[in-house]
Amino acid sequence: MIALIDVLNLMDEVDVSGKPNPFSIKFITCNRQKQTGGRIVHLPKAIKHVSGSGKVAKDPASGTAPSGKVVRNPNHARNSTRNLSVPGTNEIIKCHIRLITEFNGHKVVY
Repeated sequence: MIALIDVLNLMDEVDVSGKPNPFSIKFITCNRQKQTGGRIVHLPKAIKHVSGSGKVAKDPASGTAPSGKVVRNPNHARNSTRNLSVPGTNEIIKCHIRLITEFNGHKVVY
C-alpha cells in the first residue's frame, strides 16, 4: 500500500535532465457536471503533464487563444486534479487525485 501524499510526491519527481519520471496509474473517472464516469482507466506508462509544453498563448485582453477557444486556469490544487500525459501521444487526461486506486502496482490509501 502507498499513501496518497507519497503518490503525489512521486508524480512530481523529475530525472536529472528535468523530465518527469514515468509511472503506472489506475483511477476512476468522474464528471459531476456531465453526470458521467465510473469507468476504470489504467495507464501502464504515464507522466505528469508539464503545463508549459501544451500551453496555448492567449490574448490577455479577451482571454481567448488564437483558435478562439477560451483558456482557463485549471486550479489543480483547489480542484484536487492532475493532468497526465501518455508518452508518444498528444493525449492529456485529467485525473482527480482522490479517485486514484493504484500507483505503480500498489494500492493507494488515504
